Amino acid sequence: MNNTIENLKIFKNNLTQVRKNHYIDVAFKLFTKQEIYKFNTSLYVNTKKTGKKKYSAFDIKCEEMNFDFFTKEEEVELVKILYIVNLIQERYLNDECTYEEALEEVNKITDISLVKTQQDDSNITIIGKEIDDIYIERVKSLSLDNGYIAKHKDLKIVYTPLHGTGISIIPQALKAYGFENVSIVSPQAIPDGNFPTCVSPNPEEPSALELGLRQAQSEDADILLATDPDADREAIAVKKKNGEWVLLNGNQTATLFSYYLLKRWSEEGKLNGKQYIIKTIVTTEMIKKVAERFGVDCFDTLTGFKHIAAKIRELDGVKEFIGGGEESFGFLIGDFVRDKDAVSGCCILAEMAAYAASNGETLYDMLLNLYTEFGFYQEKQVSVVKKGKSGAEEIAKMMNDFRNTPP
Repeated sequence: MNNTIENLKIFKNNLTQVRKNHYIDVAFKLFTKQEIYKFNTSLYVNTKKTGKKKYSAFDIKCEEMNFDFFTKEEEVELVKILYIVNLIQERYLNDECTYEEALEEVNKITDISLVKTQQDDSNITIIGKEIDDIYIERVKSLSLDNGYIAKHKDLKIVYTPLHGTGISIIPQALKAYGFENVSIVSPQAIPDGNFPTCVSPNPEEPSALELGLRQAQSEDADILLATDPDADREAIAVKKKNGEWVLLNGNQTATLFSYYLLKRWSEEGKLNGKQYIIKTIVTTEMIKKVAERFGVDCFDTLTGFKHIAAKIRELDGVKEFIGGGEESFGFLIGDFVRDKDAVSGCCILAEMAAYAASNGETLYDMLLNLYTEFGFYQEKQVSVVKKGKSGAEEIAKMMNDFRNTPP
């Protein structure tokens, strides 16, 4: 009963065999708490201007299996069911009530319209263009350009938002920086939580950039930029002088960011010994070498931008933050966002490409020069997935083993 896929098949059968208020009973008995959490976070709800809610296809790893478990009608019904489960999540899943108490509460609900919420439209303020304009101005303030963007304003940039939110602001931000030759990967420019053109919209996955790379090659672009669905991580592909395209990994991108920022701060005479950058403990040590070269402190934090933001807060008023990031393609320039930000990231990457071009180089050339100066660093990411209840138990055991018997 620990096999999620088999349990989903059983659950599907129950959709047509038992009454709705018994579906919850089936769900609780078939799935672990971790699986229910996972299902809840898989829901994608699109609210139209009419106020009606349209539920998207409910894909529970179906893409990986290459077939659907549910009909469209069953998907809608399942979304409703799991939405009800979500209402008691804080109580049952956090062990604040028993299974029987949770089930009793859920069984009182016979229709989704009976679900009580605290929604009050008067408490919702829609953010308009005026906020976007203020934000873009702040992003522009991060620029270290001294004229090379104007000389290379026609730098050919291909950009893909991977069906995410970046399409709403990154093209405008690049234009505000002065770049006039930005081409959008149209099939991926439509926000869609089903991500129909890629297996995974994760910029760490080379397959996510396949469409963008094909367009960049066909248009003979200079760089390809991509952002993840919530536009807080960016990826870049650069071109060698022989025309071959190279996808930079997160460590290479973070190193280029760090070098460019520190070099330009140095050239502008802005370094006085009070500045610093940040990386996480799993991010390349090459960044620390770059920081030493410019006499700037480099702090390590635990993995995750919450730790980087905490370090920035700790040093508020003491030292000046320049930039920081991690190997998973997240980077932050300046401290007004306090989280990884692909909007400013894409703008500075394009600016870096213009800077390199002004020196007769590409970003790939710049990276090779860094290897020549600081030594060659190579890494390859390996993703190990542990699924379901057994996977959670394996992870817990590994962590306990590391704590109790460290290598």
